[in-house]
Amino acid sequence: MGCNCGGRGGGRATRPGAAGTVWRHTDKYGGRVDYASESSARVAQRARGGTIAQIDPRTGATITPNAKGR
Repeated sequence: MGCNCGGRGGGRATRPGAAGTVWRHTDKYGGRVDYASESSARVAQRARGGTIAQIDPRTGATITPNAKGR
């Protein structure tokens, strides 16, 4: 059994947050992880860098680009 130690591909799908959206953190290597809350995505961003954006989990489309995360 492997170790799920985070990093690229270490995330797991979350249930949609408010209004059926999720927050996606994209790290500097292109790894993407979805979070149910903005605060959780911000924690990952502070730890690993990269950007965050609010997305529709069904389509993967960005709902509101987050300029603070750039």
